[in-house]
Amino acid sequence: LIELIHGYKKGLHLFVLVKNLAGGSIHQASDRGNYEIFIEAIGRKKVPALLAVTACENEQPMADWGKRNKEHFDKEGLLFKKIVSGSCVMEGPLADVELVKEGREQMKKDLWDAIDDYILLNPVNVSEREGMKEILRNVLNTLLRLFPNLGSRLWVSDRMKDIFQRAGYPLMEARRLASHFQKPK
Repeated sequence: LIELIHGYKKGLHLFVLVKNLAGGSIHQASDRGNYEIFIEAIGRKKVPALLAVTACENEQPMADWGKRNKEHFDKEGLLFKKIVSGSCVMEGPLADVELVKEGREQMKKDLWDAIDDYILLNPVNVSEREGMKEILRNVLNTLLRLFPNLGSRLWVSDRMKDIFQRAGYPLMEARRLASHFQKPK
């Protein structure tokens, strides 16, 4: 995750989260966790986010699933600029069904249109050193809130210092940054 964040030295223009509708309800903990880690902790709510929902073959029209369900996401605090829905089936018995092909093409068009509408021309820089400290703290706090048992393993011996060193920080800087993190109570 740290390497991913460091890889965006030029900044982030847009998040596109993908949810497979066949994977469960829209209120899963993984939806909240992904949103909190990427949109809130990494993007600091400054980078616009889209949600692409696949496996909507049983919904008609497929493209309307996002419109029909946006209020549920909003109510949960998962605020996406746009929810695009449809099919991504490319293989198997459903791939050549005309309705599925239409849903796939419509989703592709809707997603590209949404990207075009919401992508930032000037990216949000998320990798500057002070910002990195804040992002890492937010990500780790989110992970600890989502997975409370993780804390006992994460904070053993100079784990945070090691994480910062692997991210490319010199030893003294890694120690300084690690000092901002406290073992959860």
